[in-house]
Amino acid sequence: MSDKEKDVAEEVREAPAGDTAAEQVQEAASSDARAEGDQPPLEHGELSALLEDARDKADEHWNQCLRLQADIENLRKRSERDLANAHKFALERFAQELLPVRDSLEMGIAARSGQAERRGGADVADAHQCPGKVRHHRS
Repeated sequence: MSDKEKDVAEEVREAPAGDTAAEQVQEAASSDARAEGDQPPLEHGELSALLEDARDKADEHWNQCLRLQADIENLRKRSERDLANAHKFALERFAQELLPVRDSLEMGIAARSGQAERRGGADVADAHQCPGKVRHHRS
């Protein structure tokens, strides 16, 4: 490949992303032909090789784009799963921490009711603290 052809190939690679491969090749060939009017434009085989290189690069970028989209989707799913697990385990932890409190309350109520029975009845404080367990005085 001559220096001129290398320069054209390099211009094709450095062209803006919005240009198609065919436009890049045409622009590179025409700008080169304008710069050196005495040399003939690139031949069909050379243009085909440049086009093939541009297509290979476009395919590579497309595959990279697909991989990145898959990575983003996997990250989204993993984040949703982690959030659901965090909610689940936070609720379980809260329930585990609440069990000793419930046990203590039940033991306190049982102890209080045992004292009331030994005294022979419930007083007004018992009725207010445990409205469902109102005790009547024994005669």
